[in-house]
Amino acid sequence: MKRFLLCATLAISLLCASCAGGHGCEFESEWSYSGDEHWKSCSYSGCPESAARAAHSFGDPVTVKEPTEQAEGKAVSVCRVCLYERVTVLPALKHVHSLPESMTCDSREHWYTCSACGERVDRAAHGRSEESVISEPTNDTPGEARYICPDCGYSYTEELPPLPRTLTEAEWREAFVLDNMRIEHVFHMGSIPQKELFEVDGDLILASTTTKYYIKNTGMSIFPGLDFADRYGSFVHRENGVFTADKITVGSEALTYNFSNVRLVITDGRLAEVTYTVDFDSVIGSISHKYVINDWGRVKLEFDYLGKERLDAALVEEHFTGNITVRVAETREGVYSETEYSVVGDVCMVKIFDENGKVTGSYVTSAAEVGPLMLGEMKKFLSNFDAASFIGDPDGGDDTGAVEYSYAGPETNVEGYGSIGQVSLVIKDGKIQTFYYSGNSGDPDVAYFFDYGGAS
Repeated sequence: MKRFLLCATLAISLLCASCAGGHGCEFESEWSYSGDEHWKSCSYSGCPESAARAAHSFGDPVTVKEPTEQAEGKAVSVCRVCLYERVTVLPALKHVHSLPESMTCDSREHWYTCSACGERVDRAAHGRSEESVISEPTNDTPGEARYICPDCGYSYTEELPPLPRTLTEAEWREAFVLDNMRIEHVFHMGSIPQKELFEVDGDLILASTTTKYYIKNTGMSIFPGLDFADRYGSFVHRENGVFTADKITVGSEALTYNFSNVRLVITDGRLAEVTYTVDFDSVIGSISHKYVINDWGRVKLEFDYLGKERLDAALVEEHFTGNITVRVAETREGVYSETEYSVVGDVCMVKIFDENGKVTGSYVTSAAEVGPLMLGEMKKFLSNFDAASFIGDPDGGDDTGAVEYSYAGPETNVEGYGSIGQVSLVIKDGKIQTFYYSGNSGDPDVAYFFDYGGAS
């Protein structure tokens, strides 16, 4: 009896050990599956056991939706065992242009136009066949040639540039008659551009920067340092009135100017533009210049000339006698100082100031010669300059009617003073208020200030 019970207990244990749920598994007839495999599940609820688990065995994919240029397609592969369907997205088709046999073209290029999408395909500039000359160019006029594009057959013409020739002396003289015109001047020292405006009226030149007024004279050019008067043969005509010279050297033993990339534009026989780069013997490097003439024949400058009569009236002796105060500011050899002469009756008080305005000395002297001595010095100095070369600028004085007459012509060597490049007189009511002169290098730099109201 004990032996039978032991055998029965062992059989039940073996049965329970065959499944996790402790029951005899019965597997479903339908397949279960995931995206990668399939299997038979135990029909007992909650039992994790499975049978016949294996990876899918897919057949060849079958397209169920064809892709187009506008939309994606779809293909399906079916597992031979469990009939699981795997879907694959087919990408949209790449557009294939539908092109005509002939090309479309305009005056510059040609192309094919897709009849489906309208896109321009194989777009390119016209090629050219051998030229067929319609008219030959000359030294002064361009020619014309006809070409046929070998790709599309388009026929077109192009201008042939005039033949190279040098600038003639007659052309040079006509182009460089610098009378009434307005010029913009732009120049670069390094990377810094600077600009100024010249207005030329006959023999007068007004410059918006540098010095205020120029007086044109022999040897002075509106284009500073650019003297090509004897180099017109160096300029070669390129096209449309453009003359160029690769390099022109002008100079002396002291300094050589090397001009490069010189370009002249001459329109209707008149100068319209000058550009060049100048190298001052590599002393200060290269500077590029461009002059553009904006207007011809419309400039009319109105100036107030000093003239000899007006100058003589301002230098009469009676202005420099009696009560007068004169302040002299000067810089000589880099040292600045001021001296004040105050005359009352027969006495002149002299005060000397340093650069900080501090009185460093004073003394009293007779007034009899102070005014006449200064007057004599001014007359002697101004006798070196033509009074007609001084041009008045009302804005250069003050708001009480004073006018500044400035001379900024060629530098003049004045005995006892050196080379003088700038002189000005401020005149009010016929009397000199300020007398100023400066040397070529800024030394000496002297200004006389007159007060005819007398010493305080």
